[in-house]
Amino acid sequence: MLKLCSLVLAASGGLGACTCVSDSADPFQKEIDSVDLVFRGKVMKVATLPVRPEMKGRGRVKVIFEVLRYWKGKPTSLVTLYDLSLGESGDCMGYGFQTGKEYLVYAQSTISKDVRPDPDFFWYGWTDVIPVGTPMLVPAMACSPGGDVKRSYTRAALRRLGAGEKPDR
Repeated sequence: MLKLCSLVLAASGGLGACTCVSDSADPFQKEIDSVDLVFRGKVMKVATLPVRPEMKGRGRVKVIFEVLRYWKGKPTSLVTLYDLSLGESGDCMGYGFQTGKEYLVYAQSTISKDVRPDPDFFWYGWTDVIPVGTPMLVPAMACSPGGDVKRSYTRAALRRLGAGEKPDR
C-alpha cells in the first residue's frame, strides 16, 4: 500500500502535522490488515522513560491501557505500549497519550531494537530499557484512523468497527 506522510506546517507557530494518502480502495480495511492489535482503551499510566542523549532530546514513554473493547488480536485487560514523545521534527511519530483519556489504538508487534537509518544517524531506540529482541507493542504510524475517542474521525472509525469484544479479565 502506498502511503505518503508529508509535513504540513500550520499557519501559526509552524508546528508539524501529518497528512496521509493511500492508493487503496478501502484504506480503513488496509489499516486494520496492517496491524496486530486494534482496541479501545483508557490510559491508566504514562511513564516517562530515561533520556537517551543520542536521541537529541526526543523522549520515550511507556503507556499502560485498560482495554475496554477490541477488534483485532487477543489482548488481556491491560496492554502496555511503547511510544515516542511528540516531536517537533514532523516525522509523524508520537501520539501524546494522556492519562485518563480514551483512545482507539492501532498497534503493531515488534521487537526491541535501536533504529539507525544509516551508521551516522541514530533515530530512536529501546535497548537501554528493554533487552534487545524482546517483543513489544508500538502504535501504528500516524495514518491509522485511531486517536482520541472524542474526535469525529475516531468516532466514525468506532462506528464502522462495530461493537467489538471485551477482553478476558
